[in-house]
Amino acid sequence: MNGNIYVDAFSLLLNYHLWYILTPVRMDFIWRDSRANKLFMVLIDQNREKLLAVVPQQMMRFIYGGNLLGGVFSLNHFQIEPTYAKYPRYQEYSLLRGDLMIKISNNTRFNRLVDVIISWFPVFPLVPLIKSLVEDQTERKMMIDVVGKIIKGKRNYSRYSGLLTLTSFTLYLQDGS
Repeated sequence: MNGNIYVDAFSLLLNYHLWYILTPVRMDFIWRDSRANKLFMVLIDQNREKLLAVVPQQMMRFIYGGNLLGGVFSLNHFQIEPTYAKYPRYQEYSLLRGDLMIKISNNTRFNRLVDVIISWFPVFPLVPLIKSLVEDQTERKMMIDVVGKIIKGKRNYSRYSGLLTLTSFTLYLQDGS
């Protein structure tokens, strides 16, 4: 299709009216929201940036159940749109927050890339940096998985009917950030 803009990172997606081709991108996570009747995908670019892609109801049968998860692709002929601060929920948690998301259309294609490209493309789990979690001041619950080490810990106790009871732990974590 003519008129596509070629990009290699999510940071270059700026204009809602343009059609893009993004190479390469890894499919990191896929889930179907039965309430919204949409399919959501978390994609990762080569700079470890993540972006959400939304698949409308009429397109779900072409994508859901396919062998996309973990694959590296060229994502062809798509547009972006604002999230309107309504972040999709997976089991009542937000997995990703951002101002933009990819809008999949009837013309959008996921073309699997050859093994040579897959071998150098980084593999990143669905893990935010601790720094980004600390800076996020929203009230929404967010599911996280931290890769790091515990550098300090503290037990928290409270008195209930005269008994001292362990109520929680406070852990101090360290990651690469």
